[in-house]
Amino acid sequence: MIWLEHIRLRAGAATVPEVLKIMASLNVEIRKNTRLYDWHLFHHASISGDFSILLYWDTASADPKGSALALTLVNTLSSLGIVDHAIWIERPDLYPGEKA
Repeated sequence: MIWLEHIRLRAGAATVPEVLKIMASLNVEIRKNTRLYDWHLFHHASISGDFSILLYWDTASADPKGSALALTLVNTLSSLGIVDHAIWIERPDLYPGEKA
């Protein structure tokens, strides 16, 4: 099952270097997690303090409370601004044009 965790940080522009530093330091730990399928870091096109982190998982089931990795990121980033964390589960049965 493919599922993802979306972590959104809304912070001030002054926090950008700190966010990038945190993500760079965690990159090695993120890559060590063998259950993690992929991850991406995005920033808002016009608001420099807005970030989205997507953690993609390929496991037998989704953890409805979130992964330990995501919860660590949420805890770390919450000191920099407002953080939202959501778990999303892929619905391949609903893809347009696909036969069930």
